[in-house]
Amino acid sequence: MQTWPLVVALIGLLVGFAVARWAAPQLLEALAATNLSRVNYRQRTVVAGLGVALAVGLLAWAGPLALFTELAAGAAWLPRSGIAPDGAAVAAILAGIAFALLGLLDDLVQDQGHRGFRGHLLALARGQITGGGIKLLGGALVALVAALLAGAGRPWYLMLVGAVVIASSANLANLLDLRPGRCTKVFLPLWLVGCLLDPTAGAWSAGLAGAAAGTFPLDLGERGMLGDAGANALGGVVGVLLVTGPSWLLWALAAVLLALQAASERVSFSRVIDGNRWLRAVDRLGRQNLEG
Repeated sequence: MQTWPLVVALIGLLVGFAVARWAAPQLLEALAATNLSRVNYRQRTVVAGLGVALAVGLLAWAGPLALFTELAAGAAWLPRSGIAPDGAAVAAILAGIAFALLGLLDDLVQDQGHRGFRGHLLALARGQITGGGIKLLGGALVALVAALLAGAGRPWYLMLVGAVVIASSANLANLLDLRPGRCTKVFLPLWLVGCLLDPTAGAWSAGLAGAAAGTFPLDLGERGMLGDAGANALGGVVGVLLVTGPSWLLWALAAVLLALQAASERVSFSRVIDGNRWLRAVDRLGRQNLEG
């Protein structure tokens, strides 16, 4: 495995982290006047605007990295460095930005009375546009394009499975963003696993992962939450990295992610986590005093 892309990814993590630490508090203050305010599980009002910082971190890193690779394109060492953008790298950036925009739209549009896949699909069947419906259809198309880019050269059916994995990963991240820090605790380690599967795509998406780490204390402290914009973006990027793995991993991920989403329609993840002492301990690690 080439080590240089992992070094670049580490630098990207630091850049994204620094950008988020600087920008996130200002974004939360600016977005407080919008309808992004939410009442969380402890009846505290938080702003679901941290996800914007993830998109900012992604662009703040990917832009300069693209300029660097373009300026250094004539250097003999660049093709061997592993950081020249490939299909998976482009797919990761596309997924991060597109899912952030779709998620932000869903955050801004208040869908009264429409929840879950069934609710949004029924609304669309009646000719009613909802924020969740747009995100559902748009996310499926983004996942398909990202899977085609990341899985170039694979059989068409594996690309479709990859699209299922990417879309499902984005949606599952959103389902976990119901408690402070939960989504980041699950998906940031998965991003690290994805970096090992595709270090180049990991290097290009490192700004978003670093920004997720940078917003983590604000999330845990209930000063803000990722919202659909942040959770969908983080999950979508992780999905892209994971679909670069072997075909058996794609099938396994698709089965697990679909099963979890189906279960979420009937089972509360929070209740399951609170019912297991190990999961509960990890879930509550770093949070504010639960009695406060």
